Amino acid sequence: MKHNFLRRAGALFLALALVLPMAVPTAWAAPGDAFGVTLPSTLDLTVNGDPATLTATPADVPDGGTVEYTWASDDPAVAEVSSSTSDTVTVTPISQSKTPSTATITVTAVCTWEEPNPDHDPDNPDPSIPETITKTSAPATAACTVTVTYAPVTGLSFVGAPSTIKTNETLALSQYLVVEPRNASNPGVTWSSSDVNGDIATVSGSGLVTPKKAGSIVVYAQSQDNPAISRSWALTVLDADSPELSLSVDSVPSLMTGQTFPITATLTPGTATLTWKSGNEKVVTVAPANGKSVTLQAIGVGRTTVTATAKGVNGVEVKKTLNVTVSDPNSSFANTMTAGGPTTLSLSSGEKTQLAVNVSPATANVTWTSDNTSAVTVDSTNGTVTAVAPGEATITATAQKKDNTLLTVQFKVTVTAKAESVAFVDNKNDDIESDPVLGGLYTQFDEGEGRTRTVSVEVTPSNTNTYIVWNSSDTSIVTVAANATRSTSAELTIPIARPAGQATVTATVYDSTTRQPVLGADGEPLSDKLTVVVSGITLTDSSLLLYEGEAKSLTIANAYGEAAGTTATSVRWTSSDNSVASIENGTVNASSKGTATLTATTRDGKYKASCTVTVTEDPGTIVNAGSANAGNAIKLGTSSVISQMNNIARDRAGASQMEYITGIFISPTQGVVYNSYTSDADTGSGVSMNERYYVNRATPAAEYVGALSFVPAKTFSGEARIGYVGYANGQPISGIISIKVTGLGEGNSDVTYTSNAAPVAFLADDFNAICVNRTGRTLKYVTFAPPQSSVGTLYENYTNDTHPGQKVASTTQYNRNGKPNISDVTFVPAHGYSGAVKISYRAVDSNNNVTSGVVTINVNAAAGTSDPADIYYSAPQDGWATFLAADFAGASLRTIGETLSYVRFDLPNSSEGTLFYNYRSFGNYDSAVESTTSYYVSGTPSLSGVSFVPATTSSGQTAIAYTGYSTRGTTFTGTVYVGEGGTRPGTDTTYYDYTVNSGSSVNLNATAFNNAFRAAMGVDLSYIRFNSLPSSSQGTLRYRTGNSAYYNNVSTAQSFYRIGATSSALLIGNISFLANASFTGVVRIPYTGYSANGRSYTGEITIQVNPNTIYYTGTTANSYRLSSSRISGACGIFTKPLSYIEFTGLPSDSAGRIYSNYSGYGTGAQITTGVKYYASGSPSIDQLSFVPRGRFTGDATATYIAYSTSGEKMSGQITFRISAASGSGYFTDLSNYGWAAASVDYLYQNRVTNGMTSSTYGPSLQIRRGDFILMLYRIFNFRGGNAANPGFADVPANAYYAQAVSAAKQMGIVNGDGRNFMPNSPITRQDAMVMVKNAMEAAGKIHGSASTTILNGFPDGGSVSGYARDAVSTLVQMGAVNGSNGMLNPRMSITRAEAAVILHFVMTY
Repeated sequence: MKHNFLRRAGALFLALALVLPMAVPTAWAAPGDAFGVTLPSTLDLTVNGDPATLTATPADVPDGGTVEYTWASDDPAVAEVSSSTSDTVTVTPISQSKTPSTATITVTAVCTWEEPNPDHDPDNPDPSIPETITKTSAPATAACTVTVTYAPVTGLSFVGAPSTIKTNETLALSQYLVVEPRNASNPGVTWSSSDVNGDIATVSGSGLVTPKKAGSIVVYAQSQDNPAISRSWALTVLDADSPELSLSVDSVPSLMTGQTFPITATLTPGTATLTWKSGNEKVVTVAPANGKSVTLQAIGVGRTTVTATAKGVNGVEVKKTLNVTVSDPNSSFANTMTAGGPTTLSLSSGEKTQLAVNVSPATANVTWTSDNTSAVTVDSTNGTVTAVAPGEATITATAQKKDNTLLTVQFKVTVTAKAESVAFVDNKNDDIESDPVLGGLYTQFDEGEGRTRTVSVEVTPSNTNTYIVWNSSDTSIVTVAANATRSTSAELTIPIARPAGQATVTATVYDSTTRQPVLGADGEPLSDKLTVVVSGITLTDSSLLLYEGEAKSLTIANAYGEAAGTTATSVRWTSSDNSVASIENGTVNASSKGTATLTATTRDGKYKASCTVTVTEDPGTIVNAGSANAGNAIKLGTSSVISQMNNIARDRAGASQMEYITGIFISPTQGVVYNSYTSDADTGSGVSMNERYYVNRATPAAEYVGALSFVPAKTFSGEARIGYVGYANGQPISGIISIKVTGLGEGNSDVTYTSNAAPVAFLADDFNAICVNRTGRTLKYVTFAPPQSSVGTLYENYTNDTHPGQKVASTTQYNRNGKPNISDVTFVPAHGYSGAVKISYRAVDSNNNVTSGVVTINVNAAAGTSDPADIYYSAPQDGWATFLAADFAGASLRTIGETLSYVRFDLPNSSEGTLFYNYRSFGNYDSAVESTTSYYVSGTPSLSGVSFVPATTSSGQTAIAYTGYSTRGTTFTGTVYVGEGGTRPGTDTTYYDYTVNSGSSVNLNATAFNNAFRAAMGVDLSYIRFNSLPSSSQGTLRYRTGNSAYYNNVSTAQSFYRIGATSSALLIGNISFLANASFTGVVRIPYTGYSANGRSYTGEITIQVNPNTIYYTGTTANSYRLSSSRISGACGIFTKPLSYIEFTGLPSDSAGRIYSNYSGYGTGAQITTGVKYYASGSPSIDQLSFVPRGRFTGDATATYIAYSTSGEKMSGQITFRISAASGSGYFTDLSNYGWAAASVDYLYQNRVTNGMTSSTYGPSLQIRRGDFILMLYRIFNFRGGNAANPGFADVPANAYYAQAVSAAKQMGIVNGDGRNFMPNSPITRQDAMVMVKNAMEAAGKIHGSASTTILNGFPDGGSVSGYARDAVSTLVQMGAVNGSNGMLNPRMSITRAEAAVILHFVMTY
């Protein structure tokens, strides 16, 4: 297209030039010299989006000139232009890249025009000479940068889609699907249905729904661009004959009695029928009952419904229901009316509010009017007022009484101007200035200036009913506080520390009436912002954790205000301790263990920023050799030590094993390393630093690392650190061998058992393990120093209290193999004792080396038992309980082992009851018991004369404290419990008269029978007879007479006496119950008691039979090896040795599993029920171990049936009592991390992780990405990977984690950002969970994913990144992650303690 421009004739120009004087310029521009063209500088398009039009604008076109354009794109693969020579071109996006792409669109314009021909003489025209000549401009160009951006799908929604469809219809759901944004680059969706087989309806790939039969389906649309985004739509498919019904109204207005109301129904198809029904014809009727046009007739006051039911020939019904309210016509009159709120209020222009009155009755009609509608209008029916313009108006509410008089309430409304704008005020001082870059105003705090500053805003117009709410975007930089209520000025304050940074202070206008933000013309709250800058610098890191020899970059993160422009090379760097860490031009070099503060100072010295650097040794080169007692040798060349060294060689040098170690050094104050040590008498030779010791056993024995032993100095305790330099692939690797040394006399226990007041059997294997660890040789025998009898007794061949065996003597040698055996020794706690019992022992190994130790037995009070000094009575309804001196005498013997003299009581509260002496009936007693009076076992006043009479309002159990005094003057305290029946104090569980284990017996107590009889009958018991006997499957009730050792079975015909005059008498005290070895549960035995004068009372004794239980206690850090000797000891009723056991129940998977041949993580096979495990033979009981699941606490129980060699059998159970750890067995800094200590120890024992030092773990420190993936690599025993080419630019080939990172990338466990893995960056909680889930899937531990809806249970569940939601949901559902204080904190760095807990759970999952 050409543009023609009008111009004046050349002749006219010439004539004017001849007659008018002209000023001749110094340089004359010919027409067309200034010609040019412009384009918009940028144009934004989206991938697969609509084309756009570019228009070129010419400039300085000569009159009559025409312009031709040439368009071009420098990258047609990004954007191409249409073929055009006009000023307009179409630009079409071509790029399909998901990252922004750019192309430059260039236009070249050439202008042509006509000029008078100077050779043409108009006075003497020459036909051969044209009047004009054609001129052409130089080409003019312009360019536009086109950016093609991928627009991802952000949402899907269905708008206006129907919810029903008939079988003779189809529905194109795609017409109702809205893809956001509208210009999405890939708006395609994938359609699917809950009806997978298409039985009810099919859904095509284009979203066309084709019904087949009646039913319900859900149609899903899933974004092809982002499969995580989907929407569903529920559809009900109806038969073709199903009726459709619509009514002419959606609701019925309130009717007055006598009024009518018409309704018309539209019904299809014509074969359908229609019926109407009123819910209450006393309120409203409907006629005709079957018509499409009906009339409602209001009959009486009330509320009801009218229902129209359409029924198709297929029997399908469709109903429409309308609510109908009928009122009394007189209800529109008012009796009283008052204001329902303030009668004076102020509004801003445009505001609305609703006025209210209290009118009686509530159905009365109220009308509203305004006397100044130019200021305020009001809805005449509901009292909603609208502020129109500044001014005042009186709003009147009017109601009519029955006598036609009017009731009125008036409201005064003042309208003020609406705030239109707010702006910070530039006070023209130096402290608040205009910011040409950020726009608006800013204020800057420089070093040396004050910490406070006053700022103010102006609201326009000024006469508004508003106030200002102030807010700071970052209170760590600046806080803001209004100077006064509703003030337009505020005070800014920066912290004393003056942290460098930038924040925004916002002033928002609020309406004083509604107390809501005032909205501007854009619908957003009316506000203005002030930028606050605190001059200074910040660093990229405020703290760093580095290994010795590691280097890291530290630079300026931001520079603010006066410090703007500061860089890492323009500051002065200093270190508080260069021996720990130094820095030069932003490069930190870690030298030795310790902490140093690195400081960057600007050149003018005004501003500083610091970073705390903690340098630790590389935990990856520490070898844990175990523990030793001071003076006792420990082998250094164990398989564990060699395995750890080989792992270090693999991680650090990519070698399969460590070749040799040299440079061995240890401080003489810690001990000595020997070559070929055998005993103190033959230590072998010392080790020099230049000697080499090879890891390969094929080398000569003298040069093998297995020949090395370490003997701690007898004066040393703590961590012994043996330095070494290992060589692998010719590469030197410096490391430490760490040994935990227990000092002499420290009394640290080595063998530990736990008892719930039950006997504890020693295990020879436990003592042998200690001996091997200390001397390197197996145990030969031990001798024990017996404990004091007040805490317990050591027995040999203990069976039960009746057959305890013989006491252990300090001179007896107990062998590991042979008799007497260590496993024949049992510790029996003293009755009532709880606490730690320490038993010293002396051990001799197979080479006659001597070591010593301490067995610690933690005795806990027996679960469910009461204090031996406690006494129980029952008081019958409306009766009382009389005490027995014998009961108190027995309590004294049980508690202190001495004869009781007298007792004194603490008196109960009168609301519970009263203690009396010689109480006979109400008002008939000798005296009330006094707390200062002594009541004697033998003497006056007698203990047997004391009675407790419950108060009439008392219920439940009353506790009465007492103090007993023995004949030797020893005192003890106890409690008398008086109640209405059998519960223990402080419990909700049933109290059983007797408790016994399966296969064991319990003696009946005559005193207990007498107490029950006296409580019921008021007199002493003479004898009892049993009404029925337990079944043989439960056990046997038996007795013996006199001193006979033989038992006879009890019969129901026999009488058993409380006391007897002859040795042959049948006594209650000689009766015992022997529980069946295979029975557990409750045995109930009814009896009848008789007094001497023939009075009778029927009662019942209950016996709880518990399985024989073996307890193992500890934390989830350890596994628990089962012992055939302990199970054999629990089978005390067997006459023949234990043969085997069969498990009938195993712990739940959530608690843990029992494995055979377990020796550490990844070993062993899970056992099942029904398999025989032998005491001697294979598979062996002693090969079984219980491994608790990470995070588990509580009791995990396995039940079994044991069989002797002669076929005897009995039931039993093993309970693993797992508790939370109070600290670590290896690291001293986990005392406040009990929740993680067991997990840390578990990982340490399985060589997954090491401490930051040999004694510290660093639980609160962040864990780096490289270290975390290395831990997963070790846990799942992954193979593969190429350390020489790890696959990420920032992972060096020689990095100790390179092999692990490479393998993880190959297996799809990690991706990094595509180029970098960032191995030294702290790993976030959500990234750690992604790696864990991916690793578990790669290892085949889990399949599938959890629903991400589980994240809705966490307040911050929505902050989990999209890529991590699946992994986080899966680990939460597994139980591996529980959150912290109810929060997931997905974007926070995970600590070493948190990582240990998750990995421990995963390893035991």
